[in-house]
Amino acid sequence: MNRKPRLGLVGVASHDESGGQRADSFLAEAKEAMEKAGIDAYIAPTMVWTPAEALQAAEELNEAGIDAVAVVHITWIMDSLSYLLLNKVKVPAALWAVPYTETFSLACVQHMGATLKMQGIPYVPVYGHPQDAELVEQLRRVAEAGYLLSQIREMNVALMGPRQTWRVAGPQDMSMEEWEFSRKFGTTIVHLEMDEILDRVAKISDEDARRCLKELDGRTGKAVAPPENMLYAAKVYQAVKDVIQTNRLEGVAAECYPKFDGLTNLTASWLADEGVVVETEGDIAHVVLRVAINLCAGPGVSLLGEAGSFDREENVIAVSHGGSSGASVTEDISKVQVSPSGEIGTYVGTPVKAMPVVTVANLTGQKGCYKMLIARAETVPVEDEEWDSAGRRLLVKLRFERDADQAVRIFLEEGIDHHLVIREGDYTKTLSLLCDFLGVEKIFL
Repeated sequence: MNRKPRLGLVGVASHDESGGQRADSFLAEAKEAMEKAGIDAYIAPTMVWTPAEALQAAEELNEAGIDAVAVVHITWIMDSLSYLLLNKVKVPAALWAVPYTETFSLACVQHMGATLKMQGIPYVPVYGHPQDAELVEQLRRVAEAGYLLSQIREMNVALMGPRQTWRVAGPQDMSMEEWEFSRKFGTTIVHLEMDEILDRVAKISDEDARRCLKELDGRTGKAVAPPENMLYAAKVYQAVKDVIQTNRLEGVAAECYPKFDGLTNLTASWLADEGVVVETEGDIAHVVLRVAINLCAGPGVSLLGEAGSFDREENVIAVSHGGSSGASVTEDISKVQVSPSGEIGTYVGTPVKAMPVVTVANLTGQKGCYKMLIARAETVPVEDEEWDSAGRRLLVKLRFERDADQAVRIFLEEGIDHHLVIREGDYTKTLSLLCDFLGVEKIFL
């Protein structure tokens, strides 16, 4: 699933305008610049001058499996050519104006952009030479957002837990909300009983569990949970991995609270550092969001928590959770503590390290109307006594670019739900584009 985003490049021009001779060299330079930025760039072999060539180029772009397309306006063109390309190539689009006055390229992008705006079709305008760093970064984000969009649409996410009968006056085993979420985002929700895990666990020997536990020792931390809890966690880890592979899943929303409290927490921690999302409270939307944000190029992996308190003087929000984050979010593995939870479960304590820039996001909504919180923040060091008072679970000290109490007020006033997804790095502009392409409202701090 994790690969480089792929950007299609297609040149369009008119024989009746000046500048068409630049097409080949301009596109070649564009491809080189994008690949240096970490994007897999593909140039449509057919240069578009006519409707027939537009249809041919569209076919080439579709067969190439691109995530987004940049239509490079080498000169002014008839807007009917742009229509053919954008109507046939159903991926996010950028309209690229070249910086040569005699081509009227900028005016053409302005004209086509106005048309797309009237149609409610999102697009990204860019202007300049392929060597312009800002332009390349804009296109990199378009390709990355297009990649996230394509992966969300193809994603299989399991809702795992005790069987529910949802029917009131509709489907029996699926909720109407699940149907609506899938229609909006394209994500496929796979219902699995918790027995899918428990039956597999029962077949795994203690010897196999000990071997697995030894292999995971380097990213487990200090275990204060009883040995039998740790062995059980190793069995759950192996069982969950098998279920993920068997059902071709990109993520799991496990309904562990309260009946199966602690069943998948340590498994979720181990898998998080393998780039696999297992969420322990049956939260499908934030499994999807975490998988998506993990696909962005950058350091670290996502975690999920919720606001526990805020401190006006220190200007931080204390974010905590039951304990299932990857050990890599701490400063050192020695800071991680695995404690018992429930009868045989565990939870993972992670005082999150200081990070100068993190992205914070949330996805809330229903019936096709969704909103996404998009914010940039920093995390500050967690002292031992603070971690102790938080129960040695997950603890993040989050500092936004505005006062902590104002941030909490915005959460409440805008109806932002309680789960917060956090990942090291700044992905706010990519998430903003993703919202544009999905038709999701954006809430910025």
